Amino acid sequence: MDRQDFLKTLAEPCRKTGWQAQAWRLMGNHFHLVVPTSEANLMDGMRWLLSTYSNRFNHRRRKVGHLLSGRYKAPHVEGNGNGSLRTVCDDAHLNPVRARWPRAEQRLIEYPWSSFAWHLAGREHRPGWMISEPLFGEHGIAEDSVEGRREFERRTEARRQDPRETGDPMRRGWYLGTTEFKQEWLARMEGRLGKNHAGQWRREAAEAKAQRIIERELKREGWNQAGENRSWQNGAGRAHPGRNDGHHPVAGEAVADGHSPNPQRSALPEEERT
Repeated sequence: MDRQDFLKTLAEPCRKTGWQAQAWRLMGNHFHLVVPTSEANLMDGMRWLLSTYSNRFNHRRRKVGHLLSGRYKAPHVEGNGNGSLRTVCDDAHLNPVRARWPRAEQRLIEYPWSSFAWHLAGREHRPGWMISEPLFGEHGIAEDSVEGRREFERRTEARRQDPRETGDPMRRGWYLGTTEFKQEWLARMEGRLGKNHAGQWRREAAEAKAQRIIERELKREGWNQAGENRSWQNGAGRAHPGRNDGHHPVAGEAVADGHSPNPQRSALPEEERT
């Protein structure tokens, strides 16, 4: 009953905010949710979801007080087709394996409280607030067809048998993606991190800022990024910094407080009282 009600409640902020869930799972004391948000509305949507479900749970059970413990975690996930989205969605589907359910002889589809079974259903049978094509694409599946869905199940079941694939990629850290993705986010968050943000994030942001200052000063003095040699044009003493083949901005991410466009986010509240 409680999990069915949670899914009914989840559908409401998805419709209100335009979220299209790419993966989710419900466990005994927490849940995982992967949603891309085209607008800066993750914080508002999660606040509505958690407070509304808590109120409904307490009303139904005739209880009072907090249901969820602590703020949800919202790591940034790169969504440009490099495999990070696949990793975090597969983690949602494989998480019950770490809890020894389903049993070894059972198929993943037999776990009823995750999006895995819905991905294997025909498009017309899925909730309107759920989307499968981005995840299928990261698995190299070109079409959302019967054959494509069978291939998706085969690949996920194969990953289940590999102990390296049943760890938790989001247990530590604040992002999942390339180094370029990380550096872009550190630059975006310069001056915006407070005591409420993770110490690791604040420390890495400070280190990245220091590195950018050093590189900027080296360029101004005519040194290349490695600081190994400088080149001069026409012998005239004009500094020509070595070329910086640095990273390009990437799309598909958001900051933890929801103030940035087009994210792939994984929201993981710490506890749900059962």
